[in-house]
Amino acid sequence: MQERLLHFIWQHQYFDSFNLKTSTGDPVQVIRPGMHNTNRGPDFLNAELLIRGLNWRGSVELHVDASQWDQHGHQSDPLYNNVILHVTWTAGAGVQREDGSSIPALSLQERTPTRILEKYAQLMSGLPHIPCIEQVEEVEDYSFYQALDTQLRRRMEMKARKVLALWHRNNNDWDKTSFEWLTRHFGFGINNESFEILADSLDLKLLFRHRDRIVDVEALIFGMAGFLEQKRTADDYHTTLKNEFQFLRYKYGLKPRIHDFEWKFLRLRPSNFPTVRLAQLSALISRSDNLFHTMLDNDVFLSESNTRPSSYWQSHYNFGKKRKFPHGGMGLRSRNELMMNTILPLHWAYTYSKGDHFKMGEIFTRLYRIPAERNRITRLWDRAGVDMKTALDSQSYLALFKHQCSRRKCLDCPVGINLLKRI
Repeated sequence: MQERLLHFIWQHQYFDSFNLKTSTGDPVQVIRPGMHNTNRGPDFLNAELLIRGLNWRGSVELHVDASQWDQHGHQSDPLYNNVILHVTWTAGAGVQREDGSSIPALSLQERTPTRILEKYAQLMSGLPHIPCIEQVEEVEDYSFYQALDTQLRRRMEMKARKVLALWHRNNNDWDKTSFEWLTRHFGFGINNESFEILADSLDLKLLFRHRDRIVDVEALIFGMAGFLEQKRTADDYHTTLKNEFQFLRYKYGLKPRIHDFEWKFLRLRPSNFPTVRLAQLSALISRSDNLFHTMLDNDVFLSESNTRPSSYWQSHYNFGKKRKFPHGGMGLRSRNELMMNTILPLHWAYTYSKGDHFKMGEIFTRLYRIPAERNRITRLWDRAGVDMKTALDSQSYLALFKHQCSRRKCLDCPVGINLLKRI
């Protein structure tokens, strides 16, 4: 028996409460099991019980074995003086408060259906990724919807909190925040760290000052990314950007904080090369007169034409490396990924800062218009027969996996609770 399972059994009262008695034979009736306490002190607060017909209000402490009360030092801790019931799995010796008074005890081992223990063991011994994957068909739809909705909101709120932290750091400047948040996500997982360093190094106002000349924008971005430091030039365009950056570097006192060898190219398709992503970022900057408000108008901002880089990068994937076929703007899959992980969390954060909770529903509507993602985690859900059609589905299941399944927090998940209560 694990203590967290014992907490679950007590919290949901999944035991036989008929003719319930303490270890000394006094009748007990649970009116209110109490609120689970995640801070220091007893496990459940504000419980209400009837013991020998008398109404008791206070805390409930749970242990697998009664001896753990003394092992944990509760007998000398004033925080435990208001404990009115000591719930254990196995029966054991009575315990006392700091003043020496005895605490009624209740053992649940003989009153808990073995089916709950079997179900829990089945979940904990299941596949390492999704514990309930073999039992998904048994779950009521409502429990799944509840779990998915809760975790999707949690996923969006966690990302929005990161945006707001960046916003506060930037003295409530939404344009600067938007630029740094967008640039960080242009790494698409593989090069996130390098793009984050670049985002901290670049000045958006400086880029906007030169946005009318794409050569200047690319010189600033590629230069600060460390791609214009080589002594030998790859081709004429590389030479042009290098010369342009040298001028801008000395003019503005720029100091690159990253080198070209720090960028990852291995096992990436040319369309995902950081050089291509930097060119697409340059295109977005050069076509945006107000970055933040343009990003909020996401249907325009992330269009294929808006991400189409300069003519050089339409025919190259690296300096001096030509493509076999011309390439346009960013692919739909990448644009959708930026929409889900960058634009919509930014929108959520802005809406939250304004207190306009009604508009948060519009963000979920936009997720509904995007096709579902396909990755390693969504394929795990495919095995369970889950049909994902939209990004609203995939983002929900990704959140459920990250916060519940991968951590085996089945006792905190509506899906796990639904399975355990089906006895």
